[in-house]
Amino acid sequence: MNEKLSEEMKTLKKNELREEELVLKAEKAKMEQQVKSMAPHPAACHRNAKMYHMLFTTNNM
Repeated sequence: MNEKLSEEMKTLKKNELREEELVLKAEKAKMEQQVKSMAPHPAACHRNAKMYHMLFTTNNM
C-alpha cells in the first residue's frame, strides 16, 4: 500500500511540474513578444544613424 501511495505521489508531482513548465513557457513567450514589440524598427535606427552622422560628423566649423 505504501508503494502505491508513493507512486501516486510521484505521478502527481510529475504532472504538477509539467503544468508549471507549461505556464512558464507561456509567460516566456508572452514576455519575448512584448520585448519584440518594444524594439525599435530597423528603418528608424537607420534614420537616427543618418541624422547623428549629419549632425556630429560633418565639419561645420
